[in-house]
Amino acid sequence: MTTVSLPMPAVLAAGVFQLFKARYELLATQNDALALAVCTVASAIVGYASIAFLLSYLKSHTTYLFIGYRLIVGGLILYLLWCGKLTALPPATGV
Repeated sequence: MTTVSLPMPAVLAAGVFQLFKARYELLATQNDALALAVCTVASAIVGYASIAFLLSYLKSHTTYLFIGYRLIVGGLILYLLWCGKLTALPPATGV
């Protein structure tokens, strides 16, 4: 089992639990059920393709590009917070 597939059972269980809790709102009409099914299949395909692309990319490249991107974006966010142009989100409640 790889580190990519290790959290999959927990994520699947959490998704099924959330679907069960919201089943009346999500499956209220036939159109809602169809939209949920289409979106679920689309997100699975995109997620799988994204992971496949990233794994193949990392076989022949380093993570330096990603590290540089994260440092630049992180620095920009800290700067915008410091200048007051960006406000921090309040803590989540009821999670």
